[in-house]
Amino acid sequence: MKITSISGVRADEKTRDIPEDKLRRAPVLRTLASGEYDSLMSAGRSVRIRETRSGYYFFTVDDAGDIPELTDDIKADGGVKRFIAVDSECENVWRGIFPDAEYRYFNMTVITPETLRPPYDDIRLPGDVRMTETDDSWDELIIGVCADEEFTPELLKRQFRENLSAGLVSDGKKIGFVSTHLNGELGSQWISPEFRGKGIGQILLYNYLNEYFKSNPIGFALCAPHNAGAKKMVLNLGFSILDRQALLITVHDRK
Repeated sequence: MKITSISGVRADEKTRDIPEDKLRRAPVLRTLASGEYDSLMSAGRSVRIRETRSGYYFFTVDDAGDIPELTDDIKADGGVKRFIAVDSECENVWRGIFPDAEYRYFNMTVITPETLRPPYDDIRLPGDVRMTETDDSWDELIIGVCADEEFTPELLKRQFRENLSAGLVSDGKKIGFVSTHLNGELGSQWISPEFRGKGIGQILLYNYLNEYFKSNPIGFALCAPHNAGAKKMVLNLGFSILDRQALLITVHDRK
């Protein structure tokens, strides 16, 4: 799926109170809406779901005592597994079950169609910048920018082929792109350094989200706590940053 048009500047701001409980459950709610899951389990008011395309498990934990039940059928399996758990206050319980796993903290940011806001009217795209599709010719740039141990070249190719994605070009030069990870998380956005600080990233993400919400009821993204630029951008567009951080837990193969 692709988007190739750029629209609008700031209209009247839309503000609506979204229940905190809904925000915390954003990864679970988006996965349920997509229908791309094969494991849904609850314990008390805590929930676990497995997204099938990526293999990620999403957890929303209301009571730390629910975690052992939610992980009992997966903790002894082999292979690399990745969990996103919305409630970092339960880290000690996770470490008790998966002592050798890798733990990373992120700010959980969430957006809905009701809270999405356009960029400010003084932000404009340069006249030579346009939106375009991200076809095979983008692979080298995307892989060069994004590839790592988690996001392998093959996964990135799948992501930009299968998911909604868009690129920006200026005088024929590729200067930016945005997509959604295979697990449903908003991400893989990049703007060329010489075009940063001009609001171009905000305009790209705003137009992307307008298309995204045609088939998704809620969006979420993980932001590194020290990434002030990303935090400013998502707040300007109407994202909420949850009080409790999310844990990205990587459980490695047990030999």
